[in-house]
Amino acid sequence: MGVWGNLYSDSLSKLDQVTDLKILANNLSEIDSGAICANPSLKKFELVLGPETSLQKLTKSHFHNCQNLEEVSIVGIYKNSSTSIEKGAFEDLTNLKNLNLANLEIPHLTHNFFKNLNSLTHLSVRKCGIEKLESGVFDDLKNIEEIAIFFNKFTTLPENLFKNNGKAKRVVLFSNNITDLTWDEFAGLDSVTDLLIGRNSVAHFDAGKIAKHMPQLRELNMELNPISCEEIEQFAKELTSKLNHTVKVTHMSDPSAPNSCIYQ
Repeated sequence: MGVWGNLYSDSLSKLDQVTDLKILANNLSEIDSGAICANPSLKKFELVLGPETSLQKLTKSHFHNCQNLEEVSIVGIYKNSSTSIEKGAFEDLTNLKNLNLANLEIPHLTHNFFKNLNSLTHLSVRKCGIEKLESGVFDDLKNIEEIAIFFNKFTTLPENLFKNNGKAKRVVLFSNNITDLTWDEFAGLDSVTDLLIGRNSVAHFDAGKIAKHMPQLRELNMELNPISCEEIEQFAKELTSKLNHTVKVTHMSDPSAPNSCIYQ
């Protein structure tokens, strides 16, 4: 904790038995190429930036020789982050299973941002100021089980966003600024059981398309979207009928009444 200045290429080179590394509350200004995985046995890496950090961008070179990493968590400065991630920064991490990014500056999730992450099973990107998701951004995540993109700024989803994510079981799109949906954006999610799309501005929920694209759906959280409890009740009945199994649909119209508008 409390690291300042440079993380040099040989700073961690003697830690050849270490598999988990956490650098917390630090104020790094630079990380040399290969410094993180000077010990190639590293499997888990967590970086939490402090308020005085001047680290501007993490790039592919920072993760040189990190092919054995299985878990990566990078957390920027809360409310005032200027640290970004280069597109393709993780493309050599072919064994990566869990990736958590938070409080970073990623305004545009572009195609190839998650390039080559075929082993990834859990992805979380929160409070990164995402304004746009590009079609194809999740194409390489063929083994993904959970996609959580929440507390961001995008208003729409591109079509075929999830076309290669047939193993996903949980999708979290909580508290973004999503407005209009055709619901064809969710094509390909044949295994999804949980969809959390609450605290957006979605006024239309299409039971037919939801049932078509997510036939295994068991729980739908749509709280605090602009739709009435009466509409939700009718929608929940229609969705259950089309899926031919029980679905828990939650819509909290009043934050002080946590049990309002729950249909099962």
